[in-house]
Amino acid sequence: MLGDGERRRSTPQGEYKMTGTRWVDVEFAVTGTGLPVDHGYALFGALCRVVPQLHERRSWAVLPIQGSHAAAGLIHLGLRSRVTLRLPVDAIPEVVPLAGQDLVVDGHRLKIGVPTISVLRPASVLKAHIVLIANALDPREEEPAQRASFQKAVEARVRSVAEDGAELV
Repeated sequence: MLGDGERRRSTPQGEYKMTGTRWVDVEFAVTGTGLPVDHGYALFGALCRVVPQLHERRSWAVLPIQGSHAAAGLIHLGLRSRVTLRLPVDAIPEVVPLAGQDLVVDGHRLKIGVPTISVLRPASVLKAHIVLIANALDPREEEPAQRASFQKAVEARVRSVAEDGAELV
């Protein structure tokens, strides 16, 4: 059932629930010496120990912490390193308890600082470390025409989601 201000939009790729909800990035300053490059799951686990409802909120996102590459599979944390959670604006009070916490992420100690909040804005360029697409074919097995057609379909879907501020349901 849809609430006030919500509508559904169907596309060949899936159905999206459109909401009037504003999404934000809640960025917590973080200090520590370093982390493994692939720290996403361990970070999620450490955050869930402080904010258990993170497990239940499937639409929320935990972004990887950025840092400079250090020795053998590690990143060094710097002044701009942040723990970033993407969530609806009305959920901010649920994650504020992270401020001031000491976390252990894959054996590395982190101190979480005070959050800053930024509203999501449309971007002309999107970057991703890894992109997974359900039912996608291995591009090495496709013909060039199929690859080009698939690429156009993916770009159209990303544009549609970015323009509408939609959430995949």
